[in-house]
Amino acid sequence: MKRVLHLGLTLCAGVSAVACSQQGRAPEVSQRESAGLAEIPTNPDTRIIVSLTAQQRLHVLEEMNQFLLSTQEIVEGLSSDDPELVQSAVADSLGRNQGQSQGQGLMKGALPSEFRQMGSAMKQEFKKVETLSKSGADSAQILEQLSSTLMYCQSCHGTYQIHLTEAP
Repeated sequence: MKRVLHLGLTLCAGVSAVACSQQGRAPEVSQRESAGLAEIPTNPDTRIIVSLTAQQRLHVLEEMNQFLLSTQEIVEGLSSDDPELVQSAVADSLGRNQGQSQGQGLMKGALPSEFRQMGSAMKQEFKKVETLSKSGADSAQILEQLSSTLMYCQSCHGTYQIHLTEAP
């Protein structure tokens, strides 16, 4: 045991000595490593740019925030065995509880058709969460559907980025 402890202390002392002797010097980088560093693109974000006015951007971000809040409430409802909270959260995410139609004219023609299609499909998936909850499905089934719904969120966020543009 003493021998192992002595060996461990000797090893630590050796590593500390090397580290101290290296202080003040820049780490050495091989040519191969520096060539790899030069290949890093300056803007690696290759997602499709969606240009929106400040008002349009705010609308989209508010809607996304509502989906996130609703997702949290769905999980809370499932964990507390409260199907009414699950159903209310879905209604909130779909704008039924607050009249979310104010963005219809504002967003007309602003979003690519694929973006809109993904949003519509995601809303259909949210409706399936509500249907399962109303039918008395167990939490595991509802969570499985919620997971399927969230795949649309991940796909959209991985595909698109929003940039601010001047109002036309």
